[in-house]
Amino acid sequence: MRYDLADSNINFFNLNKPTSALVTAIDIKSQKEFHGVTLQYVLYATYAYNVGKNTLDKKK
Repeated sequence: MRYDLADSNINFFNLNKPTSALVTAIDIKSQKEFHGVTLQYVLYATYAYNVGKNTLDKKK
């Protein structure tokens, strides 16, 4: 059986009906439309920094 990430995403979108989604990437910083869902691509380093900062800020 072949695992296809695009099929998995399409199934998730069909089940949950999101209007947008955040996608982390190594070298893409853009916004694209995929099966009616707006995908916001952010650099994974930026995302990791924000998660770490938010975690530390909550502990204060």
